[in-house]
Amino acid sequence: ASDIGGREISITTSYEKVELSGFSAKLALTDRNGNIILRPADLKFPMDVQDQYGSIDLYWPDGATSSLEARSKGGSVKWGLAEKPTVDKTNGVSLIQAFGGNANAADIVLATSYGDIRIEPGHQKL
Repeated sequence: ASDIGGREISITTSYEKVELSGFSAKLALTDRNGNIILRPADLKFPMDVQDQYGSIDLYWPDGATSSLEARSKGGSVKWGLAEKPTVDKTNGVSLIQAFGGNANAADIVLATSYGDIRIEPGHQKL
């Protein structure tokens, strides 16, 4: 889906690839056995993205500074932004926190089990 607006987007699915681009709304997304690609228009709203046995790719909009927590059990978290994360550790679970660290609950939460998470600049294409 692309260019979705409104107050909230809620998606629950399994065995499906989910790709959202150009969206600007609160996002609650749960997937199992499917990959997720997110290209938000902005980060004005919170995101809670949960996956199992799938990867999550987030393309970070230029200039955005929402707090982020990304964690993967059994996979990795790959940070591709120029700014360094506040926390970057691996101990059975790969964890990155950025733009706010532990001070408050993160605006953006990305979590997966047995998949990788990639955070890349918004202008970058795979």
